[in-house]
Amino acid sequence: MLIPCPHCGTRPVEEFTFLGDASVKRPTSSDPSSMEEWYDYVYLRNNPKGRFDEFVHHSGGCRSW
Repeated sequence: MLIPCPHCGTRPVEEFTFLGDASVKRPTSSDPSSMEEWYDYVYLRNNPKGRFDEFVHHSGGCRSW
């Protein structure tokens, strides 16, 4: 499968790393009282059916997101 990279052109899928749902918001606080928010962020994820935005890193090329 080929994926278009805006910097490198069309490249093979093996050059990319897929890092999951891009709609999840990272907690802003590192205060110990927000540990439940962090637990939800790290471990509890939805498994949506259909299209969704996803983080993609061109790890084998220009290294852009």
